[in-house]
Amino acid sequence: MTTVLLALIIFMPACYVASKYFRLSEQGVKGYTDFVDTVLEIEKAPTGAKKTAFIIMDVGTAMVYFEPYQPEVKVTVDAAFPYTDYTIILNNPQRCAPEKGCLCLFREPKFDTTLYKPGYDTIKITELSPLCQEVATPLKLQDCSRGRANNVNSYTCFNGFILERHLADKASIAVSSYYEVPRRTKLILNREAGFILFSEGQNG
Repeated sequence: MTTVLLALIIFMPACYVASKYFRLSEQGVKGYTDFVDTVLEIEKAPTGAKKTAFIIMDVGTAMVYFEPYQPEVKVTVDAAFPYTDYTIILNNPQRCAPEKGCLCLFREPKFDTTLYKPGYDTIKITELSPLCQEVATPLKLQDCSRGRANNVNSYTCFNGFILERHLADKASIAVSSYYEVPRRTKLILNREAGFILFSEGQNG
């Protein structure tokens, strides 16, 4: 009986923590799918239309947009301290037609990190289980330097863009320069002529 009670005391809190973790993870996935629905909705709207959307992001995840025919998104990080600049490279999971844009939620990332080699400081991020959505209309982010700055001057995005929440700093303990996007992030989606512009909204 004592053994059973001890097992329950240990097992039940573990189940609670696990259920809480998976509940949050499911909320993050739902936040992505709801955001995608809003993008697809405004894609059909006339020029000048505007919508407010929220995306809920778990720690260690990123929303990444790949422009058509691009094998990767590259982010150059201008760090606040000398000799600590680095580059983030996100491989295209190729879940969309090559001629279409691809909006993906990166989760369970794997890292191939090379730091402390001037000119070669990179964090390569690959993804085993991304969620992706084809988008016919090009997407643009008004400012790639999005979030609260932690020892960083700017992000510059190429071939698409990234919104990340504690993704880069999870790659290595050596990474201390990054933007911290809130768990619940508000964006304004503007339907422009020929593209959709994501701009910053006041979180609340």
